[in-house]
Amino acid sequence: MSDVDWVLWAHSTASTPDQEQCGSLNLRFSVREHTSGLDSLYVGCLTCKAGRPLSGITNQSNMERLKMTCSGRQPWQRTEDAEECDATPQVVQKGASNVYFPDVHSAIDIPNTIDVAPEDEEAAQRVYDHNMWPDLAEAPDGPAASAIRTLISVQCEVTEEFVNELVRRHSSELAGTPLLSSEVTDLSQDEWTVFNSAEPRATPSASKDDLVMREVGLGVHEDDPEHLRYIAERVTKVVAVDRLREVRALRGYWRLRIDDEQYVSVHPKGSPSWLPAVESYGEGVFLAFDEQRLRAWEKEPAVHNRVVNGLEPDLDSALRQKQLRQTTGQRLLPRYPMLHTLAHMLIRQLAFECGYSAASLRERVYARGYPEEDDRRPQAGVLVYTAAGDAEGTLGGLVRQGEPPNLTEAIIRLLETGMWCSNDPLCSEPSGFANLNRAACHACTFLPETSCETGNALLDRTLVVGSETIPGFFQPVIEAATKQSVGEVHR
Repeated sequence: MSDVDWVLWAHSTASTPDQEQCGSLNLRFSVREHTSGLDSLYVGCLTCKAGRPLSGITNQSNMERLKMTCSGRQPWQRTEDAEECDATPQVVQKGASNVYFPDVHSAIDIPNTIDVAPEDEEAAQRVYDHNMWPDLAEAPDGPAASAIRTLISVQCEVTEEFVNELVRRHSSELAGTPLLSSEVTDLSQDEWTVFNSAEPRATPSASKDDLVMREVGLGVHEDDPEHLRYIAERVTKVVAVDRLREVRALRGYWRLRIDDEQYVSVHPKGSPSWLPAVESYGEGVFLAFDEQRLRAWEKEPAVHNRVVNGLEPDLDSALRQKQLRQTTGQRLLPRYPMLHTLAHMLIRQLAFECGYSAASLRERVYARGYPEEDDRRPQAGVLVYTAAGDAEGTLGGLVRQGEPPNLTEAIIRLLETGMWCSNDPLCSEPSGFANLNRAACHACTFLPETSCETGNALLDRTLVVGSETIPGFFQPVIEAATKQSVGEVHR
């Protein structure tokens, strides 16, 4: 990614020897009033008076005729870091939607779930102090490495696996690469586990940690109306996250289209141990859903057919398939589009309830399913949170909406709103880029793309509220609420 060689472009129509030999950097950009479009934009040289309008600059054949080549470096790289590149650049207007597709990865800062015992630190220091450690660290795959590793493990009273881990860390630090594989590490399981570990507490603790949370529940009792009890059967845990810290890191980006050939790493040369990132603080509300009811609902033939036989094939053929699979997991279960849509509906409802702008709220959907032989716990939850660099959303307003009875009232209202869309019946047709949505549009479920972790893809309102042929996960709640409302009217 780099700017156009404006010196070459401005002098490409040179008509005199002075203009042909000029090459001055004294350029000026101007707008001509008697034309429109790119032809009205003009780049001229103040030294030799050569110049050229921008009409035709997006035509790659013009770049080939000018023999304009790629600069070989990113804007944030030094000139000496440039690589040799003879490719012809393709000029794209900076306002075009295909200029830049960022590959941003987000993580919630959570407490370390694995405490390092002091004896492990002492054991590691004993290994580092061993007189044979430099030989092993210098040649971990050498002919004597196995014997040295065994000797160190015996004399330092540690296992060989422990020594191997220290060697791996040392090699990674020496190469300047992070302790990660080429694949993106799945952090969702640790976040899911930590949020589910929240304990009941009436008020936030005085802790100054980056993650402060407490279980608040829905506040539904046995003698409450039927539709509220139905909600409590499906939403099994509500956690008020009074404080959280989010880190968003940029790994790279795509240009023109999203595929592996167009991917550009932030660091084209090597894989350093750091990435450009931004941290922000905020608050949120976490909801966990009943796994058994969710599984039973996913086995409904109509639900299974709509997602597994309908939506997932479209996902497999989409250009963004690899990027979206990082969020959905290797299998697209019906729970993902249902919970994802519910998160969108909740954010839109909260924008009405508490005055947040939808763009200031974000979502995280925990809906990965794993094979039966996998010991990881399947996920079924959503986190709606605000985390921004300014002060909006950090004073407890969102957490207050997650406390009883505010949350149940918000759920009832969002389900009522989601029963119909002003764009029906067109809204219920497959839509979106690569048909990655079903019943979803700007009138009912879409959010600003910065608020959605998939860019408004994999949404289906029908899976939440149901239809004549598709049973929605919350359809019994809607039916019970409607029945009670009709009864109250008759009374």
